[in-house]
Amino acid sequence: MSSVVDWEMMYFIYFIFAMILLGIIRKGFEVLGLSSREITTIFFLSLILSFIYIPITVINGAILSISIGGAIIPLAITWRLLRSKRVRAYELLPIFVIATITSYLTTEVTDIGIVSYFPLYLIPPFLTGFFAYFSATNSGKPVPPLAYSAQTLGAILGADLLHLPEILSLKLPEGANLVIGGAGVFDMIYLSGLFAALFSIGAARALKRREIEFEGFSLKTRDITRTASTFIDYEKELERRILGK
Repeated sequence: MSSVVDWEMMYFIYFIFAMILLGIIRKGFEVLGLSSREITTIFFLSLILSFIYIPITVINGAILSISIGGAIIPLAITWRLLRSKRVRAYELLPIFVIATITSYLTTEVTDIGIVSYFPLYLIPPFLTGFFAYFSATNSGKPVPPLAYSAQTLGAILGADLLHLPEILSLKLPEGANLVIGGAGVFDMIYLSGLFAALFSIGAARALKRREIEFEGFSLKTRDITRTASTFIDYEKELERRILGK
């Protein structure tokens, strides 16, 4: 009986935590231009399919797999952004290289798998979001989709695939399953892309606000009768430049 109660409690806690996480990452999906229904669908599909793995190949007796919820869904979102041309491949490449290098340097192989510790795991999405701002600004494209795509791909290559030789050098049991995105919605692949999108908004807001305030100062020297509505116009312009609205 106690075993049943423990399982019920575990699932209840997991569900509550999932609700909290949904609230936190909702903003990350919103800035990618997804609707509320799409956000909810993606999150719960990711949650449900987190522990369903697709085998890719067998290396040295170990099975290399990929998680549907933790890796394939983020890749599908990135593919959608590329297909819709909200992200261009030539803009993506340099930011992807930065994301890959920083993801590799801030993760390490341990007995329990590939891990990254606080605050190191925040460095890749922060830098990706920061540099994505400059790249996207030059093209006039929204900033968050570029940051998300670059960090998602960078985390897969830098955090998982580039560490694969180190993992294979360990004494693994026969038939060990090595999973890309194995932690599901809690995996670095899944979360760091969203963090990068949010960090890119923060960087863009800070830098664009300075630019718009400077433009406002120039206007002020010419038009001393400017009203408070002008500041509202500045805020709208800020949103348009960052999110492409």
